[in-house]
Amino acid sequence: SPFLVQIISPAFFFVPLFLYIADMVLFAITACSDPGIIPRQALRQFCITRIDPENDSGSLGKYCKTCNIYRPPRSKHCRVCDNCVDRFDHHCRWVANCIGRRNYRVFLFFVATTFVLAAFVCASAMLHAVL
Repeated sequence: SPFLVQIISPAFFFVPLFLYIADMVLFAITACSDPGIIPRQALRQFCITRIDPENDSGSLGKYCKTCNIYRPPRSKHCRVCDNCVDRFDHHCRWVANCIGRRNYRVFLFFVATTFVLAAFVCASAMLHAVL
């Protein structure tokens, strides 16, 4: 608000502007980046020998009947995206993308930036109400 910029510091204009731009850039990167989708083709470097899909307790990983591939450990099938994702964490409906191995760090930075921006806006509103 102009009141806080004039009375206290110009940082009340530049800090939220920087946080907002950083938040939107991180949002776009998270939404558009590949979360680690495993191709539907059989992984040649991972699946040297075939195991029985009914007995998926082998060392090659679990068999995904939807994708028809052997998944690496810690990968899961996302029902929303209909893909197997390496190190699948969750499907985030806010960014309309899965969160996996390749975009997990960017997603954490996005959430942290959003939290800091919200805290700054709340603190500015309280300071404006007090002054």
